[in-house]
Parts: sequence; structure tokens; C-alpha cells
Amino acid sequence: MQSEWDSLVAEMFTLKQHLDTTRKELSHALYQHDAACRVIARVVKERDEARQQVTQLAQEIQNFRDKGFAESKNGTSAASLPEKIINDITNIGVELNTARKARKKNPEPFPDYATNDMINNFKLDGTFDAFGTAKKKEGITCLDNSPVDTHVVLGSHEGAIKVFDRQKKKFSKAIEHHSGAVNDLSVSPFSTEGKITAISGGADSKAIVFSYEEKGGKASTLYEIKDHKDAITGVSFHIVSPLVVVGSRSGHYTLHDYEQGKTIGHHDLAKAQISTLRIHPDAQFVALAQSNGIVKLWNITANEIIGEIDATAGGSIKQISFSENGYHFATLGEKDHKARIWDLRYLTAITTVHEDKSDFKAHAITYDPSGRYFAVGGPSLSLHHATNYENFTKFNIASPSGTNYISAVKFGGLGKSILVGTSEGSLNIYK
Repeated sequence: MQSEWDSLVAEMFTLKQHLDTTRKELSHALYQHDAACRVIARVVKERDEARQQVTQLAQEIQNFRDKGFAESKNGTSAASLPEKIINDITNIGVELNTARKARKKNPEPFPDYATNDMINNFKLDGTFDAFGTAKKKEGITCLDNSPVDTHVVLGSHEGAIKVFDRQKKKFSKAIEHHSGAVNDLSVSPFSTEGKITAISGGADSKAIVFSYEEKGGKASTLYEIKDHKDAITGVSFHIVSPLVVVGSRSGHYTLHDYEQGKTIGHHDLAKAQISTLRIHPDAQFVALAQSNGIVKLWNITANEIIGEIDATAGGSIKQISFSENGYHFATLGEKDHKARIWDLRYLTAITTVHEDKSDFKAHAITYDPSGRYFAVGGPSLSLHHATNYENFTKFNIASPSGTNYISAVKFGGLGKSILVGTSEGSLNIYK
């Protein structure tokens, strides 16, 4: 019995030692497992962080490439505009857009404007020789009407500018601001009957804001813009006074405060010439037409390109005109002399005016102030409805040489007259 007990105790002691050893080994194994899990978790975390960093880096690289592409395609821009200018442009845009929507709800949105029948009955009110002599004709390159409908400002191929008094039916003395052709001009919407404020842009790379006073017939330079390196091809007053926009063949677009005499914004189209420009009726963006037939829509306040239209079929764009409705606008191709109508909502073409008439070469286009009619100037003046762009009447111009054509056209106030400038230097007025 004693020996069996001793054997049992010895076995229990051995088992106890083995159990203790097993527990230690298990505890060590569990510690190693726990440590391994912590290591694995840390490695997985580091792997996920590394993946995230790689994704972010890839996105940054792509953004950098996109930015480089955008800069090479759209050019570079200055810093944002002053806050007051941004607010003024934004607020006037809201006002103009609200007024347009209100007109659309009105069954007679333009009760005082010229009707279809009135335009059909227009007659030639007079032909006035503006530039050149009997021996040497000096063509009209551009014209604009004063907001009070009393004066017309005209530019010529030789650089002269004249102001025509519609009541007295006579021209001012030549205003010699440019040494080359006057490519574009614009009359301020704040001009009065006694004082005209206008801006002209010339082939001499200068844009000049000037005033013309009816009393005394004198013109005074208010601001001269010299920061363009090539011919000025587009100028326009903004509805927010005293802002003007200027574009040139150097691909340079600038925004100026002419009262303070300073540049407050600019944009450079990389390797692209600006052939003309116009401000949208809501005053929020500028259409910058290029010599390659592309039109870029430049948001003034956001300081960026918001869209573009491919009008390359017509070659370099000679003129642009916006409809009052805010979503139609027209381009005139210099290559094929065709007027194309576009829808800004979809950035697509609607129609080509005179597409089936190869003998009709357009040189000038414009919408009337109500946006209901569209005029195309070429060997004759062709008037169209702006709903379907069907021609409803036309006016012929005198051409003693057989080569005279309409080089500039503009509707008068309320659309109750049409002002036509010709390549042989005459101003024709229909009413």
C-alpha cells in the first residue's frame, strides 16, 4: 500500500510539473499569437495608409497634368477680381435675368418695339458718305449706336473715327486716334445726348476710351490701353460702369476700370489669337472668339473658361452677336462668310443662315434689341425671324463699283431703324 501511494504521489507530481510546463508554453504561445496579431494589424494599417498615400499622390499628379493641359489649352489668368466688382457683376446679372424671365411671361414683352410689318415697310432714309473721297473710298469697319438713338459712331480702314448726328444728319470732324484700321468700337450704355463715351480698338494694338461732346464737337481721351502686343480685335463696355473689356490677336483678354485707369483682370489664351469678343446679355461672361474658329466662354467673376463652341467649319470668327433671349448667339465665319446660330444651353449649332446660297457672302451680323429679328449684311441686307431664321425681307445697297458690300450693321433704338456701314464708306439708314 505504501509503495502504491508513493507511486501515485510521484505520478501526480510529474503530471503537475507537466501541467505547469504546458501552461507556461500555452501562455507563451498566446503571447506570441497576440503579438503576431498586433504586428499583422499594424502592417495592415500601414499598408492601407500607404495605399491611400499612393492614391492621393496619383490624384495630385493627375491634377497637375490636368492643370498643365488646361493652362496650355486655355492660357493663364490673373488673380480674382476685387470683391466689389464681383458683387456688382453678380447683382446686375440677377437683375437682368429676372427681368428677362418676367418678359417671357408677358404676352406682349416688347410692345414699343418695331414689328414685322414696320420693318417690312422700312425705306432708305439717307445715304451719307462718311470716309474717303470720290477718288479713294475708305471703308467702314465697325459702327455702334448711342443708347439714346441720337448718334452713330463709326470706324474706318485708315484709322479715322467719326460721330454722326442723326438729327442734324452730319458727321463730326475725324477723330484720329489710331495709326491703323479701327477693328472694333463700342458706345457706352451710359452715354447721353450731349456726351458720347466710346471705346475703339485698332490694328496699332491700342484701345482708347474717349468722350465726344456735342457742344463744340471735341473728342477727349479718357484712358489709353497699351498692354496688348498685337492688333486689338474686340472691345466692349460692360453694363457695370466703368468697366471695359479688350481682346487682341496676341490672345490677350483684359478687363479695365477706365475711370481709375487700371487693369483689374486678364486672361491669356495660349497660342490662340482673339478675333473678336462680345459680352453676354446677363453680363456674367464674355465670348472670346479665336482665329481658329473656337469660341471660349469666359466667366468674368469666376475667372475661368466655362465652355467652348467649335465653329471651325467657318474658319476665323469675324463677328459675334448675342440674342436678347440669353441663349442664342450668332457667329460669322471669315472663311466661308456664313452666319451660324448656336444654342448656349447645349453648346450646339442650330442652323446656318443662307447655307444654300453660295453667292451670298455675309460680312456683318446682328440681332435686334428684342432678339426677335436677325440681320445679315452682305451684297444686300437680309432680315430674318429669330425663331426659325427664315428670311422675310431684304434691302439692296447701291454699288457703283459692283463690289460694294455691307461691312457693319446695327439696329437703332427699339429696332425702329437699321444702320448700315459699307465697304465703300457710306452710312445707310433705313427706317
